[in-house]
Amino acid sequence: MKKLSVKIKEQYKPILFVALISLFGYALNFYPIPLFNNIELVLGNVAFVIVAMRFGMLYSLLCALIVCISLTESTGHPFGFFLFGLEAVFIAWLRRRGWYILYADLLFWFVLGMPITAFLLFYQIDMPQQLWFLTTIKQAFNGLVYACLAGLIVYFFPALFDITYQQQPRTVRTLQNQLVYASSLVISFSIITISIFVSHKVIKSQHDIIQQNIIERKHYFVHTTNNYLHTYRSAIENLAMMLNSHSALLHNDAGEREPLKIIERFHSKYPDFLGIAVVSDSKKFIYSSPGSLLTKLENEQGSVEVNGDEFFIGAQVTSSSYISKVFNSKYLGAKPIIAISQRLELPTAEVTQTGYQPVLAGALDSNKFSKLVSANLMNKMSYIITDRVGNVVFASQELDIEPLKPFQFAAERDYAFAQTKLVRFRTEQGDSAEYFLSQGHLKNGWQAYVLVDSSSVVKQVEREYILVFALLILAFLIAVSLAQRIGTELTQPMVFILKQLKKFDRSNKLEFAPLFKGAPQEVILLYDELQRNKTEIFEYQTELENKVAERTDELEKANEKLTQLAQKDGLTGVFNRRYFDEHFGLHRKLSYRNQGNMAVVIIDLDHFKQVNDKHGHLSGDECLRVVSEIMCEEFSRETDLIARFGGEEFVLMVTQITEQNLSYKLERLRRTIAATVIYNESNQPFHVTASIGALLAPATFSDDAQDWIKLADHKLYQAKREGRNQVIIEILDEKQAETDAEALATEVSE
Repeated sequence: MKKLSVKIKEQYKPILFVALISLFGYALNFYPIPLFNNIELVLGNVAFVIVAMRFGMLYSLLCALIVCISLTESTGHPFGFFLFGLEAVFIAWLRRRGWYILYADLLFWFVLGMPITAFLLFYQIDMPQQLWFLTTIKQAFNGLVYACLAGLIVYFFPALFDITYQQQPRTVRTLQNQLVYASSLVISFSIITISIFVSHKVIKSQHDIIQQNIIERKHYFVHTTNNYLHTYRSAIENLAMMLNSHSALLHNDAGEREPLKIIERFHSKYPDFLGIAVVSDSKKFIYSSPGSLLTKLENEQGSVEVNGDEFFIGAQVTSSSYISKVFNSKYLGAKPIIAISQRLELPTAEVTQTGYQPVLAGALDSNKFSKLVSANLMNKMSYIITDRVGNVVFASQELDIEPLKPFQFAAERDYAFAQTKLVRFRTEQGDSAEYFLSQGHLKNGWQAYVLVDSSSVVKQVEREYILVFALLILAFLIAVSLAQRIGTELTQPMVFILKQLKKFDRSNKLEFAPLFKGAPQEVILLYDELQRNKTEIFEYQTELENKVAERTDELEKANEKLTQLAQKDGLTGVFNRRYFDEHFGLHRKLSYRNQGNMAVVIIDLDHFKQVNDKHGHLSGDECLRVVSEIMCEEFSRETDLIARFGGEEFVLMVTQITEQNLSYKLERLRRTIAATVIYNESNQPFHVTASIGALLAPATFSDDAQDWIKLADHKLYQAKREGRNQVIIEILDEKQAETDAEALATEVSE
């Protein structure tokens, strides 16, 4: 129970560590570093990279999900859970396989991260088209930043993260690999940091210049448009003052030539007017310039009346000149025009019954506004003028917006300059591209717009980041190559030294090969010291080996003696009971494989106690030695096992023998023992007899030596009861052997 409690406490440690790191990353992601507009650099992801370096995929995923909560709250997009969760699992998986974390993260962004980011931005997130590629590059750039930062934190503060309960394996790396990685880490982070600050300053400067340029162009465009309108308004007002003295205008006397001459002379000075006309109080055209215009209209339409047109009604209620909305003129070939009109002031006594005053009107072609912008300015920016109701008066040709159409745009939230808007508007082909737009107000209530294609702005920033990214990769490759070269310079002499140590011939005192040129001085000193130590070790080792050889020789001889003492009976020279018990199984397996019979025989000397009492113990020992020699002569095969079982008893194990052969050999053994003359210490002869009990059965009878000995012992006691000095053999066939084995098993269990 105590061990279980300790184990549970150990599990709390990584969870607590991951929770603290995750909360740190969660808080850090609330303070991103701005790069360009809404594109920002997030550093809180360093938390799950650190966790991936020390823990497994599950803890890394948990940390990434916690860290991404703050990203989702700040960006409003939940795709970070998927992208950064996948990144955490991927780099933790590669880290378990021995990868450095920077290399693992670099592989992730090139293989998975950038394609997934591009897909999500393009299809799932409402982002301007010009920004998705830039954001994709930034995301990979961002990944390298926090991967380098995590690597440096762990590298420079190893004690802080040297935890005993980490799950990732500790990888033993070569010096060269460590040098390459450390150099890559430091150089990459240095370049990234410098690139961030330098590029941010450059982009911010370009950003401000572009924005200021848009605003200045807007002010210029508003100013020139106001001047242009003021010029032609003043022209109409001046012409109206000149015509106010002509009473013919009141009486609709178109035959008077003087007003017409004044109008024609005036028109020649202001050619942007498509036409200038006088409308009488009865709403009929009485004068026009060019004069052919009125003649043409009368021939086509008869008497021409304005019938409440805006420019006529507006002039009646305005003391100064009146500028109409843009409209298609039915008098000038359905061209989009703007009418500037002025009421003619006649004496009050001569005001007609209609309640209207005659009106002077000039028609401006809306296309003439293009002259307000030079060709050089047109190449980089686009311009729009709308009237007071929002209809297009003039639009640059590349915008594909027709006059008279309402100009409506939708601002793209969060992606604009500080003082401009990023907009889209409707065209004949559908939604337009994104434009940075600055809006100005004209004095007559119209609006003027200056637009810059956002792709041209974003492409500049995009080029900056692609350049920085390319330089980063180039610097990374240079750093790796440089570190590889330095590592080779340091490790090559060491590898050479190790090879020399390995091939040093112990049979000959050979000198080491000379170290190649260019090796560091410290390595040369180390090499010389190793050579001297190796020679001393060689001499000492040779001396030690000679002593070891002598001791080994002596030990082998002693072991042989000990083995003999451990396996054989010291008196008779045959094997002891321990040897019999240990080797019974081996002899039985040999017989079992050959599917043959085997015999276990117990031999006991009759009345041996009387021999000791009558002739002495030394004579008894001599008797045992003689009997042992007789047994060894009778059963001399290598597979025959003879052992002293204890006292005057011997056990004999014979394999691959028939019933007739066993009976014959045992009977001959008995007779030989009985016929052998043994002499005591007084040189007096005596004889000894032996009782023999044997069991002959298939090897399948039992694998336990005690089962065989038990049945053989029964036969021995039977021989003794029946008068001693005889052989009794128990013969079992396979069926009897199986029955007896079951009976023995039952007896043992009871």
